[in-house]
Amino acid sequence: MKRERPDLVLTYTIKPNIYGGFCCRIKRIPYIVTVTGLGSTFQKQGIFLKMIVAMYRMGLKKASCVFFQNKENQQIFSKYGIKGKSSRLVQGSGVNLKRHAFESYPREDTVRFLFVGRMMREKGIEEFLEAAKKLHSDKVLFEVLGYCDEDYQNKLDAYEKEGCITQLGFDPDVHGHIQRASALVLPTYHEGMSNVLMEASATGRPVIATNISGCKEIFDEGITGFGCRPQSSEDLIQALSGFLKLTVEERAKMGRQARMKMEREFDREKVALDYYDEIQKMTVD
Repeated sequence: MKRERPDLVLTYTIKPNIYGGFCCRIKRIPYIVTVTGLGSTFQKQGIFLKMIVAMYRMGLKKASCVFFQNKENQQIFSKYGIKGKSSRLVQGSGVNLKRHAFESYPREDTVRFLFVGRMMREKGIEEFLEAAKKLHSDKVLFEVLGYCDEDYQNKLDAYEKEGCITQLGFDPDVHGHIQRASALVLPTYHEGMSNVLMEASATGRPVIATNISGCKEIFDEGITGFGCRPQSSEDLIQALSGFLKLTVEERAKMGRQARMKMEREFDREKVALDYYDEIQKMTVD
């Protein structure tokens, strides 16, 4: 901060929000905070929670504006008295509709369920694997794409050996994988606002995800996707089974409606204008 002497600082995620807030307060630099998600932090109890709340209060107190990516996070901060000078709710980071262009729906008989994310329990990989074990067949494929922690590699290898899943490895460019998928599946436990769900929807693919803040805002039940309870492989299996009962045309229609929803509500250019508006206010002030 001392070397760069910025006129304004924008911070994202927990550590930059807290530590960046401290630094900006000390240097008297205006700053805007974005809360991208809380994970399991506020589900903990005792001294750890009290410490996090105290640090957030100090870090955000002088923030010109605190942006939230879902309503639940905003309500939690209000409950614990964590606030800046003002706050705004935005639709996550939005989705780049040009980069994630609409793609025609696959017409093949094979259904491909795609999981995109880090292979960790809180992303719902356990539930996805259970569903794959139950539902996989020659015509129903389960694919996993993303970084794999060593703890999960042996388990994934075992499921792949049984023919339950196909590992696609890590690829930062997910668009091509989404294009080949029939639906994107994300049984995650916590999200700020899921980028991959927005990207899949923009591409024209139905999504199947948990009914939690950060996911449920992105799809309309039975119209652009299906929801399920978090940490419930049975509920996920039921949602996937419902999707399998649809015709190819019904799935394609869900994908088209998903794209239209992204254009109406989640265009990244609209989200950028919200930030621009807030920065303009500070410039005028």
